[in-house]
Amino acid sequence: MIGLGTWQSPKGQVAEAVKEAISTGYRHIDGAYVYQNEKEVGEGIHQKIKEGVVKREDLFIVSKLWCTFSAKDKVKEACCKTLSDLNLEYLDLYLIHWPMGFK
Repeated sequence: MIGLGTWQSPKGQVAEAVKEAISTGYRHIDGAYVYQNEKEVGEGIHQKIKEGVVKREDLFIVSKLWCTFSAKDKVKEACCKTLSDLNLEYLDLYLIHWPMGFK
């Protein structure tokens, strides 16, 4: 499986990068809340699903929990924000970005 990382993707260009990657055969999209581009990543994903290039279940979407949300009562909220920004019902993998929490 070939994957696209979205870290440091320029604003206004990441949706196009995601669309091109999916068209080329990439099926793994790696992102994170802290990259501040999940809405654009989601736009690219949904455009390719809408075009019939892929189905959601063909993709492996990863995001990451940022350190300021690692308190037990904040994890669900952070994951829901990511799902909302990506406009997805589920993630295939949700990682802890760093093994320590920040306030």
